Amino acid sequence: MGLIKKKTVTLLRNEQGNIMVLFAFSMVLIFGMVGLVVDIGMVYKEKSDLKKVATTAVLSGAQELPNGDPARVQNVVNTILLSYQEQSSLQNMQIDMNQQVKVSLKKAVPLLFARIFGFDSITVQESATAKLYPIGGILGATPLGIDQSIAITYGQTMSLKVGAGDSTSGNFGILALSGPGARNYGDTLKYGFDQPVSVGKVVPTQTGNIAGPTQDGVNYRINQCPNPSGDMTVRNCARILPVIVYKPNISSNNTISSITVTGFAFFYLLNPMSSTDTTITGKFIQRVDIGTYGAASLDSGAYMARLVE
Repeated sequence: MGLIKKKTVTLLRNEQGNIMVLFAFSMVLIFGMVGLVVDIGMVYKEKSDLKKVATTAVLSGAQELPNGDPARVQNVVNTILLSYQEQSSLQNMQIDMNQQVKVSLKKAVPLLFARIFGFDSITVQESATAKLYPIGGILGATPLGIDQSIAITYGQTMSLKVGAGDSTSGNFGILALSGPGARNYGDTLKYGFDQPVSVGKVVPTQTGNIAGPTQDGVNYRINQCPNPSGDMTVRNCARILPVIVYKPNISSNNTISSITVTGFAFFYLLNPMSSTDTTITGKFIQRVDIGTYGAASLDSGAYMARLVE
C-alpha cells in the first residue's frame, strides 16, 4: 500500500506540474491575444484619425481653390496638418486650381504587445480629395438675380442697375424672395433669405419703387463687413452677396412675372450708395461657400467643396 501511495503522490505532482506549464502557456497566449487586440484597436484609431485630418485639410484647402494662388491652398492645408501635429505625415499634395485638392498622408504607428512577435510598428496611409461643384442650393440668398444668358466676367468692376423691371435688360433682376413689397425686399437684402433656395425654384419678380431699400441694404451690408474694402477673400463678409442666376419665365403678354433658379453667383460690393444712386457697384467673384449639391446647377462662380473619395 505504501508503494501505491507513493506512486500516486508522484503522479499527482507530475500532473500538477503539467497543469502549471499549460496554465502559464495559456496565460501567455491570452495576454498575447489581448495585446494584439489592443494594438489593432490603436492602429485602427490612428488610421481613422489620419483620415479625419486628411478630410479636414482638403475641405479647408478647397476654400482657396478659386483665388488663383496655389500657395494659399498649400498654406491652409499645412496649417491644418500643423494644428493636428501631422505635418510630418504629408506624402503628397496635388492642387488643381478651380477644380480639386488631394492630400496623401502616411505615418508609422508604434506597437506595444506585437513586439513580442517581432513587429515594432505598422505603417498606415490615408488620402482625401475635395472637388468643387457649382452650388445647387444655398441659405441666405439675396433678392437679386442675373439672367443666365449674361456672361459673367470675374473681377471686373460693374455698375448694375436695380430699377424695377431691369431683369429684362440682363442686369440685376429684383426678386420677391420673401414676398412682395419694398419692406420685405429691403430686409432680405440686408440679412439674406432665411430659407434655402435651390435650383428649379420659381420666384416671382419684385415690382414697385425699390431704390431706397436697395440703398439702405447695400450700405448696411458694407458697414457690417469686418474687412477693408477690396479684400474679396475674407470669409464671412457681408459685402459678398449671394445672388440668383435665373431663366426668365416669359408670360403671354411678353413680360417677366417670375424666374426659375438655374444657379448662383457671388457679387462683392465695392462702394456705398448715395440717396441718388440707382446702381450697385461691385465685382462678380468666384468663391467657395456652404451649400448643397445640385447636378443641374449652372457654373456661375459659386461653388461648394465635396469629398470625392
